[in-house]
Amino acid sequence: MDEERILIKAECDAIAQRVFAMARGGGETVVQIASWSNGELRWARNRASLASDRRDVTIEVRRIVPNIGGGNAVTNQIDDVSLEAAVREAERNAQVMRGAERPRPGMPPLPAAEWPKPVIWSDATNAVTPEMRGEIARLLIAPAEAKGFLSAGYLETRAANFFRVSSERPNGPFTPDDVPYVQWTQAQCSMTVRDQKGAGSG
Repeated sequence: MDEERILIKAECDAIAQRVFAMARGGGETVVQIASWSNGELRWARNRASLASDRRDVTIEVRRIVPNIGGGNAVTNQIDDVSLEAAVREAERNAQVMRGAERPRPGMPPLPAAEWPKPVIWSDATNAVTPEMRGEIARLLIAPAEAKGFLSAGYLETRAANFFRVSSERPNGPFTPDDVPYVQWTQAQCSMTVRDQKGAGSG
């Protein structure tokens, strides 16, 4: 995640393949990956009071072992040691939950599913830097300050992705349980301005 603000599909696919190769004892492995980047800036009385730029990733590994059951484990590290530790933990958890979640005999297979490609991604939103958020806030604050008003506000930009694939169908055909890859961005901004006497605001 040095260059990309979130994990791209190729990175998610590569992580999933690494996890699949670490599984022992047969069965199915499901890898779920969520990464996000969040930047925010708050200000009050025309001055910035908080600024942050945070990123994180969560990887959930689910192991479904024949004649045993299923178990989960979660990590936020993508190195081999951490991923393998998560796989082993999921397998241990499957042993602990032994028999609690076995597929019922005679159940039909899940139907194939086509995932739509919604337009919920903005390169411009994803590219917003802490400096750009500061400049946007300055442009919002300046007119209020010039008139002797006090402003308070909040500006946030966010990018995120979600990915969930099974070792039984890593490249499709996908089912409703699978999420091959989806990413999105969002932004919000609000500001309140009041006079020095506190007699009016909006």
